[in-house]
Amino acid sequence: MYLEWNETYSTGDTTLDQQHKYIIGVINALRIENQKGTAQGEDLVRLMTKLAVLAYIHFRFEENLLLTAGFQRMDWLKAEHRGLFNQAETLRHALDSGHRVEPRMVTLLCYSFYNHITSEREFHPLLWSRPPSRRSPYQFAF
Repeated sequence: MYLEWNETYSTGDTTLDQQHKYIIGVINALRIENQKGTAQGEDLVRLMTKLAVLAYIHFRFEENLLLTAGFQRMDWLKAEHRGLFNQAETLRHALDSGHRVEPRMVTLLCYSFYNHITSEREFHPLLWSRPPSRRSPYQFAF
């Protein structure tokens, strides 16, 4: 399964949506590379590293944005972000160290990110009621 951006995923914040779109592209590329079945290789390591870095940047941006917007469940959101980042970083480290990673582990990580992007609707009303964020240093440019 590959995810395509759908406006129903829109958070109401253009920067956050741009980041989600970019992350979806990286995850889709990771899934394609993962389907080769080797679960090793430079391309997989590069993509996993990119996902870990993007996740870190994106999660900080999203947390700051939602804190400013008055989101009440920040502890829950931070715990979810920490879990996703730790999954990505653990797989990235294993791959970067030359270990073989089961392809299903990469698939599960991709589904976790897909789920995060497509189901985090609880805070959308907070962001739809605010002016869109300005261009920020959190724009992705890889």
